[in-house]
Amino acid sequence: MVTTMSHFTRIVIVFVLLAFTTSGCAAAPKQTAAADNNGAGASGEGNTIAPIRAEKLLPASDAHGAFKVMTGSHKGDLRDFTRTFKDGKWTIMEKGDHRGFYHRGKDGQIILDREDDFEENVRVDYDPGIVVIPAVVGGKDPLPHGKVKMIVKNLKTGHQRDHGTCTYKFTGVQKKRLKTPAGSFDVYVIEQKRHLDLNLANVDVTIHTGYAPGEGTVLDAVWQTMHTLGIFTSHSHSRLERAK
Repeated sequence: MVTTMSHFTRIVIVFVLLAFTTSGCAAAPKQTAAADNNGAGASGEGNTIAPIRAEKLLPASDAHGAFKVMTGSHKGDLRDFTRTFKDGKWTIMEKGDHRGFYHRGKDGQIILDREDDFEENVRVDYDPGIVVIPAVVGGKDPLPHGKVKMIVKNLKTGHQRDHGTCTYKFTGVQKKRLKTPAGSFDVYVIEQKRHLDLNLANVDVTIHTGYAPGEGTVLDAVWQTMHTLGIFTSHSHSRLERAK
């Protein structure tokens, strides 16, 4: 995982497949990044963290392991993952039913191009792609931001279900010691905020992703607020930590 590919895909799935049946659903309690005692606590721009390049945080190599769900509806579950790298591109598979495609940009940043959900038969394409790791993390360079197109498709047939935009920005970086079920790591925690604007819903997402140099992702925490059809609002939070 680079960022949790299943989280972002499932957001889309919820309002593409269920938007017209939400009138009977109660909103979940609101949870924020600041309220998570084990959250990233990412600081803003202008920090004095020693800079590190993206390729140190996401190795250009194959790997496999598992993450443990620490909060959320599936607390305690283990999610296997595999990471493959070829020709400057990563394919990351989670538990056999979620897949993300990433590539290394010309300046060295890591970019998310596409996400698949096999269980829900959904494909999400991003054009020109979302930067998920800046070329250099830390230091005093401005943090990147952007706005990309989103297209939601049927994974098997390619039929379009919805479309819209995703606006993203990096809002902080922190270096910390993190204890996980797989052990303790020195990690760079990156905070990114995203706003999805589609036909059926608007979604605000905050993502804290912790990367251990030479290892890859060891923490993935996501908070989301979804406004469906301009009427219904729901909140959710999940946190995954490296288990093996």
